[in-house]
Amino acid sequence: MLNLITETMLYFGRGAEPSLEPPETDEILADCGHEIYPNEPVYISPSAGTLCEQCVRDRAQDLDAAALAAALGYERSYVL
Repeated sequence: MLNLITETMLYFGRGAEPSLEPPETDEILADCGHEIYPNEPVYISPSAGTLCEQCVRDRAQDLDAAALAAALGYERSYVL
């Protein structure tokens, strides 16, 4: 019986129950899910929300040449 009481006391003595409220932190997350630090740029997209710099670079690398040229305002032409 003493062993059961000791185990029960150890179980309940582990500390307070976890809070149901989210932790209070100074962490700022962009919509892409990455943390944004003070004085760091954040980019706003009408379709994706806010993006960190690395996600913008990743999306730019995924573009083909025609899409990248159009995004930069270049006109595409062909040699005849």
